[in-house]
Amino acid sequence: MGTSKLIGSVEGNVAEPTLEVGRRLRLGDVPVVEWTFNYGDGRLYRNVTIGELENGEAVRVRDY
Repeated sequence: MGTSKLIGSVEGNVAEPTLEVGRRLRLGDVPVVEWTFNYGDGRLYRNVTIGELENGEAVRVRDY
């Protein structure tokens, strides 16, 4: 099973997930977003997404 299917199978079984966007930065053509995901079990999963833009469109996205 591919990564996107695994993520979908986990998130699809969560009753009330919440996603909160925190700080957003843009460094030229590199947007950086901090966000927090809660699967409903009370634990918070903090993440950072780094994108790379070319001509205003995302060409690469990395999540940590």
